[in-house]
Amino acid sequence: IGALALSMMNSHTLWRMMNSRAMLFEFIARTMANIAFMLTPLAFTIAILHYRLWEIDFLVNRALVYSALTGLLGVFYFADVVALQALFRALTGQESTIAIVASTLLIAALGRPLYAWLQRGIDRLFFREKVDFQQAITTFNRRIRSLLDLPEVLSALVNYATSLLHIQSGAVYLWEPEEEAFILRNAAGAPEHSIPLQLRLDASQKERMLEGRPLPYVLGKPFMLMVPLVAPTQEGDSLVGILTLGPRKSGHGYSRDDRSLLAGLADQAGTAIHVAQLIYEKASEAQRRLEAEQRLEAYRNSPAGKAEQLAQHLLAEPEAAFAAVYSLAGAAASEPEKAATLKALPQALEGQETPLALQKLAQGFEYLFEGHTTPALVQPALKSILAYLKDTACPWEHAATSCQVYETALRALRAESLQDLRALGVEIRNMQAKLPALPAPFDALPAALKHLHHVTHALQAAERVDTSRDKLAYLAAAVEALRRTEHFARTQLNSADRPLVEAITEHWLGIVTRAISELQTSARLHLQLLTRNTWQNEVITLALNVRNSGRGAALNIRITLMPDPAYTLLDEQAIIPRLSPGEEQQVHIRLRPRLEEGYRDLRARFTVLYTDPRGADQAENFADIVHLMEATQEFQFIPNPYVVGTPLQTGSSMFFGREDVIAFIQQNVQASHHNNLVLIGQRRTGKTSLLKQLPARLGDSYLTVYVDGQSLGLDPGLENFYLNLATEIAFAVEDAGLEIPIPEPEDFQGNPAATFERVFLPQVMRRIQGRHLLLLLDEFEELEGAVRRGTLDASIFGFLRHLIQHTENLSVIFCGTHRIEELASDYWNVLFNISLYRHIGFLQREEAMRLIQEPVGAYGMRYDDLALDKIWRVTAGHPYFLQLLCHSLVNLHNQQERNYLTVSDVNTALDDILASGEAHFVYLWNESTPVERLVLAALSRMIPITGHATLVQLNDYLEARGISLARTRLQEALNSLVRRDVLTLHEENEPGMDDGYHWKLGLLALWAEKYKSINRVIEGTIISTKGTS
Repeated sequence: IGALALSMMNSHTLWRMMNSRAMLFEFIARTMANIAFMLTPLAFTIAILHYRLWEIDFLVNRALVYSALTGLLGVFYFADVVALQALFRALTGQESTIAIVASTLLIAALGRPLYAWLQRGIDRLFFREKVDFQQAITTFNRRIRSLLDLPEVLSALVNYATSLLHIQSGAVYLWEPEEEAFILRNAAGAPEHSIPLQLRLDASQKERMLEGRPLPYVLGKPFMLMVPLVAPTQEGDSLVGILTLGPRKSGHGYSRDDRSLLAGLADQAGTAIHVAQLIYEKASEAQRRLEAEQRLEAYRNSPAGKAEQLAQHLLAEPEAAFAAVYSLAGAAASEPEKAATLKALPQALEGQETPLALQKLAQGFEYLFEGHTTPALVQPALKSILAYLKDTACPWEHAATSCQVYETALRALRAESLQDLRALGVEIRNMQAKLPALPAPFDALPAALKHLHHVTHALQAAERVDTSRDKLAYLAAAVEALRRTEHFARTQLNSADRPLVEAITEHWLGIVTRAISELQTSARLHLQLLTRNTWQNEVITLALNVRNSGRGAALNIRITLMPDPAYTLLDEQAIIPRLSPGEEQQVHIRLRPRLEEGYRDLRARFTVLYTDPRGADQAENFADIVHLMEATQEFQFIPNPYVVGTPLQTGSSMFFGREDVIAFIQQNVQASHHNNLVLIGQRRTGKTSLLKQLPARLGDSYLTVYVDGQSLGLDPGLENFYLNLATEIAFAVEDAGLEIPIPEPEDFQGNPAATFERVFLPQVMRRIQGRHLLLLLDEFEELEGAVRRGTLDASIFGFLRHLIQHTENLSVIFCGTHRIEELASDYWNVLFNISLYRHIGFLQREEAMRLIQEPVGAYGMRYDDLALDKIWRVTAGHPYFLQLLCHSLVNLHNQQERNYLTVSDVNTALDDILASGEAHFVYLWNESTPVERLVLAALSRMIPITGHATLVQLNDYLEARGISLARTRLQEALNSLVRRDVLTLHEENEPGMDDGYHWKLGLLALWAEKYKSINRVIEGTIISTKGTS
């Protein structure tokens, strides 16, 4: 454009000479020329940027080098001239041109070195150093040939390549045949999350890489070049890996020289990698062989290995099998290794395809050894041993004699009454007289059984006397003889015989102590008919509760149902042998009602005769009306509605009662000060279910946030505590239909408490728009546990108090299992002195009755009065056990396809839940002190679930069994069990009588009586008492 304008101007000069009207043309030409010159820089800029005509970095580099060089030379020249002129003036008194000449020569000499120095500095600044390719490959070759460890080779390759060419990132992928891919083995310079873990190439890419040519990276960032790592093998060149490289720090691409250099490095590295892999594989194979040998040696020395060796020995010498297994069981108690071998022996024998009898022998002694902790295994152990001894192929020479000894021991375990024990005494005497003596150590068991003869002798004497005093004296002598036998077993017998004798003495002690308790006395009876409403059947059972509210004992209580035209008697009389003061008992009398029109109600008249200190034949009369109900509806299968073990969710139809607690919460959280509350109750009493009902009960003006205290203490550190708490609140806000960002871990780094209070909570309050934020902190004691474990800082308690006191529209409900006085005051006092306290107990009776009947009423399922009474007596409204028992009863209803349930069905269900509810029973037991366990075990034997006992009676009972404790300790244990809702005070004692205690949680009494040996509990208490003293 500029050239055209100039030519137009030149043409115009000629034209002006020919035409006087050229003025206009001259103006146009000059204007176009000016515009052309103004656009020229813009045209250069567009061309450079769009078509990349110039290498800007190169220009910048040169500009920096020459600018710096010129400036430095100018400074040096000026300084040199000034200095030399000053020197000449000092020497000659005048200036000289020599100074200028010398300075010029000096600058000329410095120009090239200074230029080279500046060029190197600028190159380093722009990552443009010149690389001596030959020297670089030689240096790398020397370095990598000295490395044999594969990770070191890979690290050297990546670090050398990236540092040599100033590359931002690099990684090495090695070929894994099993994965059929290149797997990442080393990386540097790039974030881990941005580096792919594996590379997959197609056949054409692999072929090109085998040629040694670098290829563009196939997956995008963070790399841009793939360099093949090829190694020569016997089959030819093999692509052992890929070196991936990212962009250069200078921003330049990879030149042909760069790629050649990288190919040379990769060629050296490929061979080194292949060699390192071979060395690694050989070392790994040697390590695997060593580990296999070590595992084999460890197995040989393990219980399973020793058991296998013993099994082979028993197969090789079957005549020594009984002695060998007996000896192993005898040493198991003192040598843990032999105990483990004994436990593994049955499985080892099974694996050797041994005879079944020999397997039973090993299984029997293994069970017998375990019998010291699990007495229920003793009888199965004896059956297994007898199966071996009775086998016709048994090679042991003393099999017949030992068989009779073990059969006698089995009958001793199966005895159920004093009469059975007396009969066993005769059998033991005959066995001692007739059987040949067994050699040691097999003679220990007959010697222990001989001690039982002294027990049966005392029992036979008790049978021959008439008075209770004499009977009790001989029964006490029998107990003493059993104690001596038990002591003999503990001190003289090995672990092959000891569990058996201990099980026998414990079983016999139970029989004798029950006989002793049956001799105690009682008077003044009150009767209550429990079956006022019962089902109309061919045969019905009337249940009568008899309670002794007097101070004396009632003996030989005979309850007689008088004849009536409305029914026919099947049982004329029921007898209660003894009823002590405060005790009560149920009796059952069967009758056949007249199933005719007009006989839907019947009048039952009872006469009660008993003996007390006033004399024999004391009489009471009692009568009541029995209503016969009809089961008219057809059977309907019931989907079991009861929830066992898990909290009820919000709005659950299975939540009954707690109206008083909910009213307490509503009254206090809606008060002007928005009080903070502490709800305390025993484990599994429905506290969590109660909290989960509050959203529906409190309404939309409250935003309730359920927080599990266990989850807050799982992750260590205050940051995680406040993050978890904030996350639960955020989830609750989202559940309410409001939007709020979910907190992230980085939000609470640095000062988490301030972030929670000043950033997060205000954000929540803005989102909920005036609603009251109510935190429901469940299992709050877990926070104290986390502090004691060191996973949380104790400052959280002060912070919570600060938050509660200074945050508007915020309240907290703390819910837990410990009473306030049981918690560490240093932690909790700062919180609970500003809170209101409420105890969460069991359900009230009417609430429990609703829970029992309403969920199944629509299906036509009904309970009679006796069944309802039994359910209440054993559960006392405990929510967990109530749900558990009702769950079992619904299952029983569905199995029997019967719409009505009786007390028999309840008793059947109780047998099931005593096992299925084992975990919570064990928890209640373990939460008790040794003295409390002793009290529980004693009361489970002293009184049924309907009776009661005083402190004096409990103390006498324990002293009769050889244990003496201060009454203050027993009183403390009773008070603790009352606080825990296990026992309750008897409120109907006459003036002057000691406080009586009876079972509140009757299920625990049934469980303790069934599963806890009073003798073992007494021993544990004695040991604990000695330890504390």
